[in-house]
Amino acid sequence: MKKTTFTDEQISILKANPYTYNVTPAVLKFTLEFKTIFLERYKAGEKAEEIFRDMGYDPEMVGITRIHRFRDRMVNDAKNGREIVEGYRKHAPKDYSCMTAAETIQQMQQEIIYLHQELDFIKKF
Repeated sequence: MKKTTFTDEQISILKANPYTYNVTPAVLKFTLEFKTIFLERYKAGEKAEEIFRDMGYDPEMVGITRIHRFRDRMVNDAKNGREIVEGYRKHAPKDYSCMTAAETIQQMQQEIIYLHQELDFIKKF
């Protein structure tokens, strides 16, 4: 599956939106305000694409898959009691205390796999 990237013109348009936290050719990050409003409106029964459109984003430009993945992450975070953060959660420090036991185990397993791969790579030098 090919990852959709933004053109320079699209990046300029997305940066002009006050709800854009950061945008690169491959990643669009949203402000805390956008995430909060999105979640409230989505829980009230509005469709994700409509919310994006109303808040100044063209769903075709952003991409339907990207919108649905964003929606799924927001709903999952809210369901699991995770704090909504500005930008992207991956760059936020890991706090295992706010995760369920299953999430903590899964996260730690992923970290171990990554560290083993990194160690194997270092050994090759």
